[in-house]
Amino acid sequence: MPNIYNITQKTLSGLRKASVNLGSGVRLNIIDDLKRSPRSGKAARIDNFCLNLPKQSIYDHLLQLAYDADIFNEVIGCMTGDHLLSDFIAFHDLAESVIGDIPDYTEGKALFGRVDGDLKVEEDLANSIIADSLDQDMKQRFLFAISALADRSRSEVKQFHFIDKTEPIISVWRYIHFFRDIIDIDHFLEAMDDFFTNPKVKSYSINSATDDMINFLQQRDNARDFFLTHDFLGDYDAALSRVVEGREIMTIPVQ
Repeated sequence: MPNIYNITQKTLSGLRKASVNLGSGVRLNIIDDLKRSPRSGKAARIDNFCLNLPKQSIYDHLLQLAYDADIFNEVIGCMTGDHLLSDFIAFHDLAESVIGDIPDYTEGKALFGRVDGDLKVEEDLANSIIADSLDQDMKQRFLFAISALADRSRSEVKQFHFIDKTEPIISVWRYIHFFRDIIDIDHFLEAMDDFFTNPKVKSYSINSATDDMINFLQQRDNARDFFLTHDFLGDYDAALSRVVEGREIMTIPVQ
């Protein structure tokens, strides 16, 4: 059976020519834009704390979710419905190619200039524009996935939210791993403090194993020990080590 990562890659490849009309003769290629658009939660902290680090792209976020899902499924056995879960992953952030990425949890969120109600209206409009740009088969899959995501009782929706809401703290650890040689760990952990203190992450846990994983990842001392000792994470949990260390981060070059 195809894995979630491969299914997601195939779907994103199928979207590579999709573009939306922004008016005045301007068309935006959705996938190209996601590849060059940074995840704004980390990007804001990289800028505000002058970290001089490359910025994770939104496109990398999508692929990392699919990669994480396969490993969690293999080790924890908590993933079902490969194709629907993959569609959730591939489609859920396409609107950000039009409206930009707004982080879920950031102290001083007014920095980003929107409130939640405004964002929902913008997302709905962007998704409508995107749907109209897709071929009929992809449009049906896209609209079904976006609609199904509203049903929090579905097991696939719970699974999706678990991997989506844990990815930001996982990516903090990925930064430590891949940029260890240029990171000042104390300054970096100060900049990324919100990811360690975000109380929402635990509410998306699936079972006791994922409870333990989230608790471990949100301990700053564990992240510092990982920075100091390369094999610290592998000694703790081989699967989590694969999640953090297995894929290089697709980044936007430092400007």
